[in-house]
Amino acid sequence: MMRAVVINLGRCPDRLERILKLAGEQGVKLEVITAIDGQDPSNKALLEKHRSILVNDRIISDGDMACALSHRKVWRNLLDSDDSWMAVFEDDVHFGSNLSELLDEAWIPPGVELIKLEGRANQPRIGSTPLAAIGGRRLHRLGSSYLGTAGYLISRRAALRSLAYTEKMDVPVDSIMFGAGRSMMSRHAVHQLVPAACIQEIVLAAIEAREDELPTSIIRPTVGKRPFHKSLLRRLKRQMNKIIDAVSKPRNTNEAMGAPQSIPFR
Repeated sequence: MMRAVVINLGRCPDRLERILKLAGEQGVKLEVITAIDGQDPSNKALLEKHRSILVNDRIISDGDMACALSHRKVWRNLLDSDDSWMAVFEDDVHFGSNLSELLDEAWIPPGVELIKLEGRANQPRIGSTPLAAIGGRRLHRLGSSYLGTAGYLISRRAALRSLAYTEKMDVPVDSIMFGAGRSMMSRHAVHQLVPAACIQEIVLAAIEAREDELPTSIIRPTVGKRPFHKSLLRRLKRQMNKIIDAVSKPRNTNEAMGAPQSIPFR
């Protein structure tokens, strides 16, 4: 059974208490990884060490950087152990059914290294043919951008790659891991569980048309205001990525991709 960890800021004990209770109700014990706090001045040098200015001229916020470095801390934890896999959650998720079944890595097919558990509001493209099934869910190849790092399963090999791709960053960590225009997805297989096994509170609140009950965290950092020309360039890049997503497959596969579809949460 793989270890499951949750990333939590030490100054947010209420969030930790909530998620430990939710996991415990499904018989899952979460290990706590203390997040890197982007508001702590003592972390400034660490943030700057990994911040890239090559593309976006330091528009990535301290909160985004701290979130990424918190995930890097998790990946190093995995690599420092003898474990083959780890389940990673942020502290504002809701869990779907049969969570404990997903932690038995025996169900994961050979060659699969990174599995996104999380559901979002947008509609990604996924492989037409499922590669495996577990607990009423199917495993598909992810074929377009599907951002968010609130819940995923990561192997040692994917953790090593993730560390390499985040040594210097000019965009948030979810864009690096689950963005079609970034190296992770363009060069390596990334997979999605359908239906999703977890969902962020902010996403679920929007679906249910209610107020977000967990409004502050490392999970949804804000980015400072950009100059007009950079905002325009960013919008153009987003539109270009949408076109790429619509017409292309991941570069390292001949697998057929279906039309964009919503990923249900159950």
